[in-house]
Amino acid sequence: MYNLTERLKYLTQLMQTSEFLERRGLGNELAFYIVDYEPAEELRVRSFIQYLTAHSPVRIAVINLYAAILDIFAEEVGLETLWDMERAEGSSALLEAMRPVLETERLAESIRRKSANSQAVLLHGVGTAYPLIRSHSLLNRLHARFTETPVVLFFPGRYTGTQMSLFGLKTDDNYYRALRVEPVVGKE
Repeated sequence: MYNLTERLKYLTQLMQTSEFLERRGLGNELAFYIVDYEPAEELRVRSFIQYLTAHSPVRIAVINLYAAILDIFAEEVGLETLWDMERAEGSSALLEAMRPVLETERLAESIRRKSANSQAVLLHGVGTAYPLIRSHSLLNRLHARFTETPVVLFFPGRYTGTQMSLFGLKTDDNYYRALRVEPVVGKE
């Protein structure tokens, strides 16, 4: 079992390979990757994303999922409308009002637009976006939009290769189409 430092170092190296950028060696699978980590490591992961973006020769689109959600609602109804609704009707009513928009393709399309001309997409902010979106649902919506561009999801919790558990507590539906980022034994 590799620690987070080794896995982030491996990701940095992996992202510069032609296999990653050209999706070679994936057996016609999507180029979706998940870096799972302990929620207590959130600030360290954010710092790593900033470092990687600043120092990588790869054109990277970094998308904070919570900010992307707010952008959609800011464009459509204005954020003040959301805050007013929450004050008047409560957080549960606000979530129910937001859910139909978030269960459409709007977020996936917004991510595609924001990452145009990128060689790789890094998604983070899963924890702050919960319970507005579920990671497996978002990844499923991204499949058709990211057939050529690798997508890396930073996930605060556990990913076994088939199951996601947000914060190590909330089990998501099964998701098996992403590779867990960790060095390959014998390839170091």
